[in-house]
Amino acid sequence: MNIIEIKGLQKRYNTFSLNIPELSIKKGDIVGFVGNNGAGKTTLFRLLLDLIRRDSGEILIESQEILKTEQWRRNTACFLDDGFLIDYLNVKEFLDFKANIYNMSTELYEESISSWNVLFRNDKSVYVKLIKNLSTGNKQKVGIISAAMLNSKILILDEPFNYLDPSSQVDVMKLLKRQNSDRETTILLSSHNLEYISEISSRVILLEEGSIKADLQTGSDNVIASLKDYFNSCSHI
Repeated sequence: MNIIEIKGLQKRYNTFSLNIPELSIKKGDIVGFVGNNGAGKTTLFRLLLDLIRRDSGEILIESQEILKTEQWRRNTACFLDDGFLIDYLNVKEFLDFKANIYNMSTELYEESISSWNVLFRNDKSVYVKLIKNLSTGNKQKVGIISAAMLNSKILILDEPFNYLDPSSQVDVMKLLKRQNSDRETTILLSSHNLEYISEISSRVILLEEGSIKADLQTGSDNVIASLKDYFNSCSHI
């Protein structure tokens, strides 16, 4: 069953154009998006979340056009950058706020926080700190937790491994795989880390100048090799 369907999607800027004639994502898939800076990954995510308006085409979530319904918003969680944080709140206040918006039960909220608390190495003092006073890495963790804890049907993360130390990157990868396995969450994420995104994803989509260059099923070394060959070919050295 396809949970996301894109048809004839276009978004034009003065010097860039995103053009996705057709793309379907199955329920429960983990789909990784890769590409050089400016390839269109963030633009695509923002279109999927209706944060920017498309010029043409359709975006359907659970067979419903997102411009004609609001239900998909209740079933979709995301973290794209620190603009999604409220930095004058402390961490607990912000997470409580997100939980209230999504009407999470106390039981589910506590269960989710308990699961993701490992990112802070179980240091509870982080929760009383103002978000604006956190390190860049801890802000990234707060953003990831605030989206992933909602246990939505769809989770969209833009560069989730950025700013994280190596151990935290591994933790995020394992926690996302667990959430996908336990709750069949459909996860879309972008990253420049080819090894991690190939390991976590069931499918990797390569974007180039706003178009799909390749759509690869993971599970073999050929995916990593193909991606490395492509990026080596883009090098100017």
